[in-house]
Amino acid sequence: MSDREPERLSPKQLRTLFLFESLTDDQLADLAQLGRIVEYPAGATLASEGAPASCFLVLLSGMLSMSRRVQGGEIELVRTDNCGAYTGAFGFYIPDSGVPQVYPATTRAVTDCRLFELPAGEFGRKFREWFPMALHFLQGLSTTGMDTRDTVERHERLVALGSVTAGLTHELNNPVAAVSRATATLRDRLAGMRAELGTLARSALTPDQLEAVAGLAGEALDERRDAPHLSPLEVSDREEELADWFDDHGVAGGWELAPTLVGAGLTVAWAERFAEVCRRSTSGPRSPTRCGRSRATACSTRSRRPSAASRGSWRRPSSTPRWTGRRSRRSTCTSGWTPP
Repeated sequence: MSDREPERLSPKQLRTLFLFESLTDDQLADLAQLGRIVEYPAGATLASEGAPASCFLVLLSGMLSMSRRVQGGEIELVRTDNCGAYTGAFGFYIPDSGVPQVYPATTRAVTDCRLFELPAGEFGRKFREWFPMALHFLQGLSTTGMDTRDTVERHERLVALGSVTAGLTHELNNPVAAVSRATATLRDRLAGMRAELGTLARSALTPDQLEAVAGLAGEALDERRDAPHLSPLEVSDREEELADWFDDHGVAGGWELAPTLVGAGLTVAWAERFAEVCRRSTSGPRSPTRCGRSRATACSTRSRRPSAASRGSWRRPSSTPRWTGRRSRRSTCTSGWTPP
């Protein structure tokens, strides 16, 4: 370790620093004797956060940065090359009350730095001697200000915690409400399904046909799950196609059924398969309302529909289906095939 005298600043040089420009000559002379010049290479640590605050440092040349530890790493607070900027023991003026003073942040040299270093304890005693009134203001600001800041921060943390809790409660309630609604919907649909199963059981379908119908129902569910997204124009075209198919096969209210079936992803091809299952009924004479009814005896096809001028007034003999007029753009047949 070298025994040579440390380099110091003269009172005249100290007066060029904005921090000391208002001091008297005697005060500057005391600081010149008290302090010394120190140098740090780039990347060196001048002060470590939480370490005992032993020095007050004033930047003469170079660039330094200050940072603090936060959750998940470290954040840089300031970076400066301003001559006269100070760091280190910011609370040097506080009297020793048994509570050790520590560095509030970590200071590092970004480039080679030259600084004026003052021992914190001796500089604090000089400061309290020179500026007793200012000391009272600073102590009041330090204690009252910190207490006020802590109170505000605690309140803000409580408000933030309340917001997080409210949001979490809302997010928890949403799935619960959705599950409740889904359960109620499922209950209603199961009740409706039991009624439909009773209707299906009372129909004239054979066991093989019932099994085929169940298979088509499962197929319909699969098609609904994998159905592509359709544009409004495509939906309209499919509804038109399916409604025309119902008209051709004598299905009453086809124009009402088509939107529901298209929404479920079903097409004319699925309806054809369903009709084929219904055609495989037991042998023997077939009622006009049975699903095996042929196209020849079904409701009038497009070529036999009434003209627009006579629509709604044309009548057939009682033994044949009759037109009752249009509820929409399609005719409704009153004696056509109705699904079981």
